[in-house]
Amino acid sequence: MDLTSRTRTEPPPHDLEELYLPAGVEMPENAAEHFPQTRSRAEDIWAILLNTTSADAYKTIFDDHGKMLAPQLRRKLGEVGRDELYFRDKETVANTVDHYEKLTIAAAIGRVPSEIVYSFATEVRCVQQIIEQTVSVS
Repeated sequence: MDLTSRTRTEPPPHDLEELYLPAGVEMPENAAEHFPQTRSRAEDIWAILLNTTSADAYKTIFDDHGKMLAPQLRRKLGEVGRDELYFRDKETVANTVDHYEKLTIAAAIGRVPSEIVYSFATEVRCVQQIIEQTVSVS
């Protein structure tokens, strides 16, 4: 997918200050003007892969309203400790901060199902097929 034109014209996120806060950097006064300029810099494939697999990638997870999820969770539930995580109720469809709770890792493991069913679409010779697979978690 080519995101080049969109990244240059799309406005900054609603919570632009939340991008600077986790990085420990003070937000400059002209941050809204500076943000699109940084998006237009050329990136190589290694920078993209490193950014998407880094430990900080969770900070850019967005909820169903397009707002960054991690800052909302910290405000509502507090910071997670070394043995805690934010856990989303599996019965809910909406991905919003109201459907998360803070659990210990041991408690969260007890809620993980023994099997996960997922499906994905493939296209072969202009024919789309939906493939469903079951993965054992244990």
